[in-house]
Amino acid sequence: PIPYTQMKAGDTEAPYDNEQTVWHAMFDDLDNAITILKSAATFGVNQDLAVVDQFYKGDCSKWLKFANTLKLRMAIRISGVEYAQTKAEEAVLGGVMESVGDSSYDTTNGGINENGYAIVSGWPEVRANACLVSYMNGYNDPRRSKYFVPSEWGEGYEYVGIRRSINRSTLGTDAHKYSGVNVAQGDPVVWMNAAEVAFLRAEAVAVFNFSGMGGTAHDFYKKGVELSFEQWGAGSATNYLDDAVSKPAIYNDPSGMNSYGSQLSAITIKWNDSDTPDVKQERIITQKWIANWMLGNEAWADFRRTGYPRLIPADPAGNKSGGVVDNELGARRMPFPTDEYISNKENVETAVSNYLNGKDNYATRVWWDCNFNIR
Repeated sequence: PIPYTQMKAGDTEAPYDNEQTVWHAMFDDLDNAITILKSAATFGVNQDLAVVDQFYKGDCSKWLKFANTLKLRMAIRISGVEYAQTKAEEAVLGGVMESVGDSSYDTTNGGINENGYAIVSGWPEVRANACLVSYMNGYNDPRRSKYFVPSEWGEGYEYVGIRRSINRSTLGTDAHKYSGVNVAQGDPVVWMNAAEVAFLRAEAVAVFNFSGMGGTAHDFYKKGVELSFEQWGAGSATNYLDDAVSKPAIYNDPSGMNSYGSQLSAITIKWNDSDTPDVKQERIITQKWIANWMLGNEAWADFRRTGYPRLIPADPAGNKSGGVVDNELGARRMPFPTDEYISNKENVETAVSNYLNGKDNYATRVWWDCNFNIR
């Protein structure tokens, strides 16, 4: 719940809307924007916009695809609780991202012309995550060299990540030895990629039985992997997609301190139409997660919504929530900022009481996080 429909310019106080109201209003606002962009796209490149447009240089036809793609993403996000099919079908009919060239990149990185990940890549705590590397190692994924810098642990440990939520002190002075991120100073920041769109459509068909997506789940799944390989210059995806054997690797921490002895998942790569919807969803979300490298908010949203990908639980010693957050479930939302309890006290307290069952913490589920069978 957030202040949305009842906000007025200049006010520091505003009542909160429940989440369903917020989502309906966001769809309305997005649909209005789509109407405007559809009209603007007929006039070609907008030269006034091109001067300040860091993404598409004034090309409103590409912004229209972006808007429809965002609508599709939103529809799938609430697919467990709302009228998602109508919105998803409207988005696809309106035209979504289909090619790598449609993907959205901030080429100026907010005007500073320096990729934020490149700025912090030298910090020892900015390292690849053990879960992602374990999946990609097990799959022998050729995108590893595009995503990561080889580790400094020596033979047998070309790519190795750090386990999430461990106690930082267990790394000692060895943090720098783990694989870093392969990002150069001038690399663009990815906001949305065409591969994600293919996976959204695959899930819509395979899991939710949506019509009007324009193809089969298998076709979209295959296209999602192929688009990701193309985006990262990783060569042909044919052999990767034909692999029905490889599974995520077991995480063996070279330091000997934070290994995880169990296989994270039995999910393989090759599509199988006879699989159950649950298995299909795990396969789709796992590959979507890999393809959405650096889009952490989408990974978090999908994990909360579906329970996939399967991740190494937080280490109890690194869980600083005092028992509020479950080691396997992880944080479910961000609490409201302290300033709200000062500048908007009555409204935020009413929202917590009425919409969050009195609990404003990291473990409180949001409206669309409704799959209580997870884990």
